[in-house]
Amino acid sequence: MLKSVDRLKSDGLIVKTMGCLPKVDFSLAMILQARSVPKLPFEAFVFLSKVLSSLPLTVYVDNLYSRVFFNRTKDEQLFLDQQYLDYFTARGCKIVFSEDIFSGCSPPLFFRLFDYASRVSAGELISCLPIEKRKKFDSLALDEIIHLMMELLFMEEIKKHHNVILVGHGSQAIVAEHRNVAESPLPAIVLPRFLNAKEVHEYVGRLR
Repeated sequence: MLKSVDRLKSDGLIVKTMGCLPKVDFSLAMILQARSVPKLPFEAFVFLSKVLSSLPLTVYVDNLYSRVFFNRTKDEQLFLDQQYLDYFTARGCKIVFSEDIFSGCSPPLFFRLFDYASRVSAGELISCLPIEKRKKFDSLALDEIIHLMMELLFMEEIKKHHNVILVGHGSQAIVAEHRNVAESPLPAIVLPRFLNAKEVHEYVGRLR
C-alpha cells in the first residue's frame, strides 16, 4: 500500500524533502558507488521506494569511477557489477551503470566534466565533502573532486528519466549543489542515517 510523504515524515521515516515533489506518480532513482558488495542499508531505499510509488526503483551504479579509483581490472569490476545486478533485480529494481551511459557518449565524458566544472566553484565542491575530508583538504587527492563532478553529471542523466531521487543523510550537500547549478533540478527525498543493522531492520519493519 502506498503511503504519503507527509505521513512518512511525521513518522520519522523521511528526514526531509528538497524541492517541490511532483503531483504525479514518483519515478524514483538513487545513486550508488560500486565500492564493495551491496550493503544492508540499500534495503531501506528499496522498501521506501515501494511505499512511495507503484513504479520500480531505478538504481544508478557508478562503476566507471569505482573501477579507476580502486584500480580494478575489467573482470574484477564486472564481477562486482554482477553482484549489484543480482541484488537489485531480485528486489524488483532496475539498474543502470555509469559505464553504459558515459562510455562513448557524445560529447565525450571529459568535455562534459569540463563544461560542468565551469559552473561550479572549488569552494562549493569542497563543502559537499564529508567533514573529515574537509579538515584534510590540503592533502586531499584530486580524485575526490572528480568523484563529486561525476555525481553531478549522473544527476543530470537521471533527471532525463526520473522525477525524484532518493538520497542518504550524508548526500544532502551534493544534491543541494546540483539544485544550485542545474536547470530544472531533481527534487529529493532524504532518508535517515543508519548506524547499524538493527536500525535498518527496524526501519524496514516500520515501512511494512
